[in-house]
Amino acid sequence: MDDLRGVLLDRRVLLKALRGRPVFERVDLYAAAAKELGCNVVLFSASSIDFKTNSVVGYVPDEQGTFRRTRTPIPKVVHNRSLISRYPFGLKTLRRLARRGVHVFNPVIDHDKYNVHKLLRENASLRPYLPETVALARESWPWFKSRLPGHGEIFLKPRRGSLGWGIVRVRRLRNGLYRYEGSGIVRTGSLRRIWRLALRLRRRRYLLQEGIDLATIDGHRFDLRVPVQRDASGNWRVPGMAAKRSEAHPFLTNIARGGSALKLGDAIRRGIPGADEAAIRRRVEKVALMVAETLAARYPALADIGLDIGLDKTGRPFLIEVNRRDLRIILNEAGEDAVYAELYRNPLAYAGHLAQAG
Repeated sequence: MDDLRGVLLDRRVLLKALRGRPVFERVDLYAAAAKELGCNVVLFSASSIDFKTNSVVGYVPDEQGTFRRTRTPIPKVVHNRSLISRYPFGLKTLRRLARRGVHVFNPVIDHDKYNVHKLLRENASLRPYLPETVALARESWPWFKSRLPGHGEIFLKPRRGSLGWGIVRVRRLRNGLYRYEGSGIVRTGSLRRIWRLALRLRRRRYLLQEGIDLATIDGHRFDLRVPVQRDASGNWRVPGMAAKRSEAHPFLTNIARGGSALKLGDAIRRGIPGADEAAIRRRVEKVALMVAETLAARYPALADIGLDIGLDKTGRPFLIEVNRRDLRIILNEAGEDAVYAELYRNPLAYAGHLAQAG
């Protein structure tokens, strides 16, 4: 099969997507992207790789975009959209592919958010856009007590976690007391009492991060999802961005926690009235590209990430989190259809670039 490019997916996600079940992958957009680029694409999972025959049993779209189960050679270039590297079997599979000369791009970066933060801080140009962050430890008490009274709020985040699970907010109340809220617990008390409560999270490895005075819409805070991808030329680009607004949860904007998606322009007009939308876009894009380039210096095979970037009430951007596997659905829910389609096209185009480069 000529010009075959692969997409490695988790088996459960792949099968659900092929059945039209609601998951974060759209197989029809992979088919459309391959047709537009004039290449072939095979979607497969790690368990379908047969190293004895150097082949995979995967799913290939026909001219009408209908996927057929078929056996193909192992593609020479593969976009890793799976989470298999979390498991010994997955790591072994990726190593075997590499030994056979298969270029698998978009590796898992360090799962530890604090380590990622420290890596990004090595870039002096990025530091103004990174909220101050320290590891949760007994020795962090001086930092905690000096930041919280004047700053307003601090977040406790699992160093390994996603979708907003396990995040706790600590904030000062008007009566001078402090409130701890998150993970089903709400407590009010003195700063020392709240600190003792926070220390219980040490065994689960947490970090402390200064809160950003995020812009709000009708009292609901919002931040941005900013995808950054390599394109057909191998260059980093920001295809677009969208806003996420907290709804069901008092401080989390994650769609998985009841947040809603909206176009960036709408969010800026409603949340930062009078702000220069084009200027904010440029600043956000600048930060996003710096993050991607800094990470790629450590992880050269990186090619597709999603960033959570907050805007304060003046429109200044701050990096909140790096997502190695961008769920993409936020752009779709915000009505950014053209950008959403491009998120599927860019990695396949980049795969072609890698194939030509050898």
